[in-house]
Amino acid sequence: MRYEGQIYRPPSEADAFILQATVGCSWNHCTYCDMYRDKSFRVRDLDETLADVRSAGEAFGERVRKVFVADGDALVLDLDHWEAILAACRSAFPVAKRVSAYATAMNINEKSPEELRRLRALGLSLLYMGPETGDDLTFKRIAKGSNFEEHVEAAARAHEAGMQVSAIFLLGAGGTERSREHAEASAKLITAMDPDFVSALTSPGCSRSSARS
Repeated sequence: MRYEGQIYRPPSEADAFILQATVGCSWNHCTYCDMYRDKSFRVRDLDETLADVRSAGEAFGERVRKVFVADGDALVLDLDHWEAILAACRSAFPVAKRVSAYATAMNINEKSPEELRRLRALGLSLLYMGPETGDDLTFKRIAKGSNFEEHVEAAARAHEAGMQVSAIFLLGAGGTERSREHAEASAKLITAMDPDFVSALTSPGCSRSSARS
C-alpha cells in the first residue's frame, strides 16, 4: 500500500486493513498531540485511494475483516468521497464486518443526520473520538476545538445514525492544578456521551498505536 508518513491507528485496529484516505489532521492544533505535525492536511486523490482498495482486495480481500480509514480525522471527507470508498471496500472485502475512522466532534457535528445515516448504511460503523477531557477549561488549554456539550451532541448524533462510538481520554490532561476537575468532568462526559467503548491514555503525548510506512 502507498502510505505517506507514519500511520496511526487505534490498538483495536491492529488486524485491520489501513486505508489512508486523508493525509494528516484537518484540525491539528491540539497541544498534546504531535502525530501529524510533519504533515500538511490534504485529501488524497480519490482515484489513488480507490486503487489502493482494489490492490488490497486482489491481494487479501477474503482475509480482511476490518478496515480503518486514516489519517487523523477522516470523517472530514465529504459524502461523495465516503460513498465511493465504502462502495469499493464492500466490493474488495466481501467478508469485512467493520469500517471505522478517527473523528472529531467538529467532524460529526458538521455532518447532517441524513449524511451520518447514509454513511452508516454504506458500512461506516465505528467512530473513534478523543475528547481527552470533560473539563471545559482544559479543553481550551489543550486547544481541542470543541467543548463538553459539543462532544455530547456529536456522540448522540453518531448513535442516532446507528454508529458505535469509542471515546478516548488522556490521563493527566488537566495537570496538577486541575487534576480533580479533569477527572470528575471526564467521568461526567463519559456518562453523558454513553460511548460503546472507553479507553484512557497515559502518555504525555498523543500516543495512538502506529505503523510505519
